[in-house]
Amino acid sequence: MVNIIAHVVAYWLEHLLGAGNYHVNFIGTAIATTIAWMFIALLLKFLCKKFAVCAIWRRTGRLMYDLILASSSPRRRDFLNNMGLTFIIVSPEIDENPFEGEKPYDLVVRLAHNKAFAVFTNYSKNVVLAADTIVVCDNEILGKPHDREDALNMILKLSGKTHQVYTAVCIVGPQGKEEFVTVTDVTFSHFDERLAKIYVDSGESDDKS
Repeated sequence: MVNIIAHVVAYWLEHLLGAGNYHVNFIGTAIATTIAWMFIALLLKFLCKKFAVCAIWRRTGRLMYDLILASSSPRRRDFLNNMGLTFIIVSPEIDENPFEGEKPYDLVVRLAHNKAFAVFTNYSKNVVLAADTIVVCDNEILGKPHDREDALNMILKLSGKTHQVYTAVCIVGPQGKEEFVTVTDVTFSHFDERLAKIYVDSGESDDKS
């Protein structure tokens, strides 16, 4: 469903921007992906309610459980803030290197799971939310860039191609565990190094998959 939303938004943006084809342009892709993430946020809100993370005590106005975000990502922090959730941040320390021959789907599920349980081990009376995102292009897993030069090289690999964005979410708490994965196809139109450099120099790509 996330794929459908992203493609519908991208199609609308193409017509709005007058691109004249079904390929997502450079700016439109970022907007379409953001809206797809908004859908994930809504799904998270549903799962949080199921977990009683958002089960408010009517008389006290307090949460039934304290929510912990197992991530230092400012994007994920902003998503939860926009949902009106109260939470604290505990960043787990785990090895995020893929195993030899590990498939992208298995990698992203493992990392989200390990992040959640690395924190839950010490906060077993809380609900812990963790997520992991990776980008795959031509069967190559693209991790977070080490610097802006690395980011530029990664972005240029995506020019004129369709790549996949994998996001896994793990929610664990006293009542059990929920996990899910979304895979979104994102198509970039062709762009040159000058445009890619403008994007990298804006800082948007810093510390992002």
